[in-house]
Amino acid sequence: MPKDLYCYDDGKYILLKELAISPDNLAYGRSFGVFDFLRSQDGVILFLKDHLARFIESQKFLLGDIHFDQKKLNKIINELNERNNRDMSTFKIVLSGTLKNSRLVPHLIIINENYSAFNKSLYQNGAKLLLEEYTRVNPGYKSIYYLNTFRRYNEMQDQGAIDLLFYNKGFVTEASRSNVYMVKNGAIYTPASSILNGVVRKNILEHLSTDYQLQVQDFTLNELLNADEVFITSTLKKIMPIVRLGEHTIADGTIGNYTQAIMTSFEQLVDSYIQNYI
Repeated sequence: MPKDLYCYDDGKYILLKELAISPDNLAYGRSFGVFDFLRSQDGVILFLKDHLARFIESQKFLLGDIHFDQKKLNKIINELNERNNRDMSTFKIVLSGTLKNSRLVPHLIIINENYSAFNKSLYQNGAKLLLEEYTRVNPGYKSIYYLNTFRRYNEMQDQGAIDLLFYNKGFVTEASRSNVYMVKNGAIYTPASSILNGVVRKNILEHLSTDYQLQVQDFTLNELLNADEVFITSTLKKIMPIVRLGEHTIADGTIGNYTQAIMTSFEQLVDSYIQNYI
């Protein structure tokens, strides 16, 4: 197992510690870029096809064309996975660009790092979100623009919050880095509008709909505050229960039965994915 991790930078495999981004890169100076974020478990990159399909759409939105197709991206990511040989890791694909001779030239970076799991207590006791009235610009694409998240980063740390919950004109959309769900009267709801279609969300809707009553429809912040249960999903957070929104406690402040069941179902889905891949 190599001590130093490799990354991919504009056609080259280099050590991560050697990666340097020029200030001429538009990601730095203009927040111009899209990305995707993947996780591997037992050496298997989870839901790779779904992630790359979403990244292709973000790439087309950013550049108006496909410069890095699924076949090429798949080859680079698997090469990194083999070189770095980690059972548990994350992959961040970042596409930005530079200006050369009055033309925009794409710049692709893929960073493979060791996986760092969230504290187990968040899954045992539940987590907290802060509230933010905001809708992301072009929410259907995974942009690198995260101003509204990180301007409140220290506040989130001070209050023990895991993320921001976005809402607009009274309606919930998403968390800044996660999709959001509520459970009410035995049904599970997730917003339909002004969201990024998360890969975990996609697989929950596809594979768990036979076991649960899943409803894709918008709901208000007031409805969420009065939910029986709340949870969020993302590649890194997986299924994370939420028991507090700002200063408001959800129901009795404990993790509900539906959330616990979904957490178990998702782990089974991941296990099945890995077994079928092998």
